[in-house]
Amino acid sequence: MLSIENFKNTYAPDTIEVVIADKPYKLFVPANLDRFIDPDDPLRNFPLWAKVWEASGILATELAQRPVQPRESYLEIGGGLGLVSIVAADYGHNVTLSEYQDDALAFARANAALNECPDLDIVKLDWHQPQALGTFDYLIGTDVIYRKESFTALTTIFDLYLKPGGEIILAEGVRPSVIAFFKSLQSRYDIKAAQKVLRSQDEEIRILLAHIKTRSPS
Repeated sequence: MLSIENFKNTYAPDTIEVVIADKPYKLFVPANLDRFIDPDDPLRNFPLWAKVWEASGILATELAQRPVQPRESYLEIGGGLGLVSIVAADYGHNVTLSEYQDDALAFARANAALNECPDLDIVKLDWHQPQALGTFDYLIGTDVIYRKESFTALTTIFDLYLKPGGEIILAEGVRPSVIAFFKSLQSRYDIKAAQKVLRSQDEEIRILLAHIKTRSPS
């Protein structure tokens, strides 16, 4: 069983609070990124997982508001710090969180314990060498589309883990790579995307919330 004290001694994290659907969640986050960055190649394996991205709040809210069907299963790809899966599990959904980076997995497990989600299934998943996990009714993810080089691996993940008739739900910042990826899926999937706009005094952030289903044979 994970010891939060051992985790805190290892990582000396900060703690933040995130409110989803009027409910607060506490999360451990890295106090700084230095230990996770390769000084000789800073962009290699850059720790994108180490921040609670705005898209995560959008998807977490979507799942908090979704009716619970006990027999339906969710797989989160690139779960990062764990917010989306923690919220989904807290609201009663049957969810598995996956990540590849060991440090991200440590934070996700600690955050699950911190938010009293001991039964949240957390697994290591390499998109390029995916293992057998079974199939799921929903695949979910936030800000997983960045590089064109990952398009093939992502579509393989979809093929491998999505049940027939299942659905993919992605929340993504509006980026050229995201638009290109969605276009690459159009021959096989029906895609419905809505734009969510988050506004503050200093900035406006646009998020695409996409529902993607396998296209029925014509």
